[in-house]
Formats: sequence, C-alpha cells, structure tokens
Amino acid sequence: VSGETIIASPPLIEELEIFQEAGLSPAQILPTATINGAYYFAISEKTGTIDAGKEASLVLLDENPLQDIRALRKIRCRRSTTEGLWPM
Repeated sequence: VSGETIIASPPLIEELEIFQEAGLSPAQILPTATINGAYYFAISEKTGTIDAGKEASLVLLDENPLQDIRALRKIRCRRSTTEGLWPM
C-alpha cells in the first residue's frame, strides 16, 4: 500500500512505469498505488482516498500523471496529514 513509508518510492514508480509500458493507461495505474491496496489490506476506511478524517500522503507534481505516469518522478513537495510538509 502506498502511504506514509513508501510514498513515491523509486521501486514503486518503476513498477507503475512498467504497467504503462504494458499498455495500461495512467487512469488505470494510479488506483493500484492508492485505493486498491487500501481495499486489499481492509484499511480503506482510514486511507487510500482523499476524504475528511482519513490519513493521507500527498505529492505535488510538476506534471500531470494522468498524461504520463513518469510525471511521478517530478515531485515538487510531499505532504502528510500526520507529519507535515516536505519540500523536494
């Protein structure tokens, strides 16, 4: 599950890029790094989407990952609801 400890880690981004190379669209790929893991681990009531009361780790990107998943490599800053802001 993407989250506090592995958000936007290089191995995760590489895996997502492989999905894109295999023909999946970014709109199909991004849920694999967010809500799908939360559903699998039965923690979707606490994380996996941006909703009031949920824990979240967010990234601000310089490019749109819905156009190209490689945009995840261009992180401007990270934000965690539990730990604050981390400029890149």
